[in-house]
Amino acid sequence: MGYERRLFNRTDVEIDGTLQWATKRRVAGIKQHEVPMTTVDLSVNGARLVVDGKTRLPVGASCRISFAGESSPARVRTVQTNDAGQKLLSVQLEGPSTGFMKVIEQWISQRTHGWHYDDSGWSGSGVVDDLFANRAS
Repeated sequence: MGYERRLFNRTDVEIDGTLQWATKRRVAGIKQHEVPMTTVDLSVNGARLVVDGKTRLPVGASCRISFAGESSPARVRTVQTNDAGQKLLSVQLEGPSTGFMKVIEQWISQRTHGWHYDDSGWSGSGVVDDLFANRAS
């Protein structure tokens, strides 16, 4: 792997939750899937998740991560498999709710740059004016 430029720092933290997604059935309807997951690291932009190796979720798939009573839509960016029969998924959050972001803030290191989620920047037009506020200053 080469250089990776991150807009948001990742915090190593293990949080148990669930990963949910839907697939089309060959005949009539949609099948809902849900598997347990554990985060490896977390940021306000995404997470790396460990799931069972039998989980069939390709790159680009839309899913939902849930923990602590909150959930957020996400998109799978990378999938890796290890020798222990597990998969490591990197997911990017897509339009997380304010409640979900406040749950994430519990686990993100507040000492790192003093960043906190601030929902006062959301405008009625759906455009984020200022998603983060540096409360350390």
